[in-house]
Amino acid sequence: MKAIWLISAFFAVVIFSAANDRESGLPMWFELRQERVESGKRIALLRSEVEKLQVEVEALKSDSVATERAIREVLEFAQPGETVVRFVDQGEGPTARLN
Repeated sequence: MKAIWLISAFFAVVIFSAANDRESGLPMWFELRQERVESGKRIALLRSEVEKLQVEVEALKSDSVATERAIREVLEFAQPGETVVRFVDQGEGPTARLN
């Protein structure tokens, strides 16, 4: 009877130690589980962004208006004779330092 009690106590100590071991126990399992959840959310966000970019690429390939708009907005180009007007937010630009 004493042997069974000692074996049970030994296994209880081993299980308790393993569960609380930072490198291989429950804390590590919970941390990895949380990382997996966060990674899943990041993957979903990136997939959504990829889909939006693919739609934009298709529009740029097939729609000349979309291509011209992108050239004007991204590269800040204008056709000859046009005047470009830029609006600056209150907190940006050289005049923001004067206020």
